[in-house]
Amino acid sequence: MKVFLVVHVTAGMVSFVLAPVALATAKGGKQHRRWGLVYLYAMGLVSCTALPMAFLRPVLFLALVSMISAYLAFSGYRVLKLKDLVRGGSAQPVDWLTACIAFIASASLVAMGWFRPSAVQRMQVVAIVLGSFGMRGTASDMWLFLWKPIEKMFWWYSHLAKFIGSYVAAWTAFRPSL
Repeated sequence: MKVFLVVHVTAGMVSFVLAPVALATAKGGKQHRRWGLVYLYAMGLVSCTALPMAFLRPVLFLALVSMISAYLAFSGYRVLKLKDLVRGGSAQPVDWLTACIAFIASASLVAMGWFRPSAVQRMQVVAIVLGSFGMRGTASDMWLFLWKPIEKMFWWYSHLAKFIGSYVAAWTAFRPSL
């Protein structure tokens, strides 16, 4: 458990520092891609270590927030590979799988916020709001997988919103531990 915690905290600190760095660099440039990928991997480590710790403690709220945050970072990266949806391209199975998992995690967060507040450490409002945003975002992603986007730059807006969203979700998980 201590190894998970050390890796989790280290990766979390790296992601908290690097998100603003990636945002401050020229979009699409070498530095932006480099620091964005390091942020993505750091968030992946944060999520991979948060899940076992959340289930061992058990703190289901943090496990679900971790899954949503991981989806936001992952899909924020994946949307760059989906630019051709505008021209009739299609999403890959990994896109569908991760969107479905994130939708279920988001719906679970909302349900627990409404019906089992103790399961979300009595942070009902945070659980319901974050879960609702997660459900809306994943449903929107799946809609784009099925129907051609109208906006040609949909990928840029999605990329920015998802990476910033993953950063906010990470802060949401971090905040209760202060």
